[in-house]
Amino acid sequence: GDCHGYFLVATGGADIMTDPILNVWDLMALIPVVEGAGGRITDWQGRDPLGGSGSVATNGTLHDEVIRLLNPGSRTAGAAAPGAGPA
Repeated sequence: GDCHGYFLVATGGADIMTDPILNVWDLMALIPVVEGAGGRITDWQGRDPLGGSGSVATNGTLHDEVIRLLNPGSRTAGAAAPGAGPA
């Protein structure tokens, strides 16, 4: 399930976990776990995960690239968007 996927990211068993539909109350407990392990968690546009729909959790290193790939052509998605070109 969802919790297991985030656990895998936090423990290094997976690099990325995406979830297109997630309730705020389900996400609240996952944020400190993923971030405490050095990962990043945002919505699909790279913004506050509690303000958007769905979530993306990564090992941290891949996060900007994942957000860019989820939002092709967007200049506002995540920190990598300014100046990002096609892959």
